Amino acid sequence: MNKLPFDIWEIIVSLLDWKSTLNLKMTEKFLNVNINFSTDQILAIVRSHYVYDNNLKTKLMESINWNYFRYDKLFNKGVDLVSIAAKIGSLKILKILIRKGFDMHYNNDEPFVNACKFGHVKIVRYFVYELNFNPALLNNISIREAAIGNQLDVVRFLLQDSRVSETIRHRVNPSAGDFLSFKWAVLNQNLHMVKVLLMDFRVNPTTDKNYPIRIASQLGNENIVKTLLQDSRVNPSVRKFQSYKWAFERNNLKILDYLMSDYRVWSAVYFNNKKLANLEIKNMEKEKEIKDRKTLIF
Repeated sequence: MNKLPFDIWEIIVSLLDWKSTLNLKMTEKFLNVNINFSTDQILAIVRSHYVYDNNLKTKLMESINWNYFRYDKLFNKGVDLVSIAAKIGSLKILKILIRKGFDMHYNNDEPFVNACKFGHVKIVRYFVYELNFNPALLNNISIREAAIGNQLDVVRFLLQDSRVSETIRHRVNPSAGDFLSFKWAVLNQNLHMVKVLLMDFRVNPTTDKNYPIRIASQLGNENIVKTLLQDSRVNPSVRKFQSYKWAFERNNLKILDYLMSDYRVWSAVYFNNKKLANLEIKNMEKEKEIKDRKTLIF
């Protein structure tokens, strides 16, 4: 038997079109009759792409009477209930599913990856400490997905992992995938994540021909540009001074000021301006010479 609060059902009615079947069950609810839901019906709610509210999904899953749930059907269908529970951040449901024998490594460790991507630190910690998951699995997909999802707390936890001993303290490698974690931190304009990742000796801010400072300048993020310039490895002059060009085109005076504080940019701009000035003088002299010739002729 299963009993769901009426206010939750009221929301479901507006989101799911179950037509007469749902209306019948709503009528039963009005009469305060316990409703015996089928496995497929409960699963349809939990997995529904129409229910966008994760809090609602959590309430729904917690309302299920798991003692009467038909697990044999789920195993045959390859259901991703574990992944959903990890995605919405319900540790309570995860523990229930574990007791019922569900596979926590479902679909190439998708539950763990979901927990990282959607920022559920408690679940990530549970996977690592209690379920003995390797956080560096699948070429460090966990920290990459956490960075893509803009999940600073998860990134911090993964970098600090020292579960077994000091010898594997640095299992999670933020440089994996051509420093994708760091690139996404810059793309998401997450200054704190940029700083946290820069503290790791394996992160190279000059990756992909100094892509981070170029994209930060393009996005107009003054704080990230300033932070990156504090690292002597970063070269803002690469790709024909693309960082400077982006800032100049967008008239971002602060970024221009930060970039001009670097001698490689300053010297290039200075000598370039000097060349332009000399060219202008030469052009003026030529024009004067032409005028003088015309005066002599006439």
